[in-house]
Amino acid sequence: MNVVVNGVSTVAYSIGRVAVELGRSAETLKYWTRVGLLPQTPLRSEGGDRLYTEGMMIILRIALAKRSRVSMADRDLPREVRNGWEGLGIQVPR
Repeated sequence: MNVVVNGVSTVAYSIGRVAVELGRSAETLKYWTRVGLLPQTPLRSEGGDRLYTEGMMIILRIALAKRSRVSMADRDLPREVRNGWEGLGIQVPR
């Protein structure tokens, strides 16, 4: 699916595709978002499903690779991912 970010059309992927790429379940990614370990993606399909660009997936992959485990005490993960996404020009809700 294509989305427009900063006036540029780019390919976006579903949370299911991102989960497969990261070796996690979609439910895990949704949970991490709910508890604040991952920032909410502002990109949504017409049906309201979460969407992620290739750049967003790369940042998630790098951030998660730096950690052997992700826990509620991980204060750096949300900041690192948010900063990375904003560096791509994706305004992340606070």
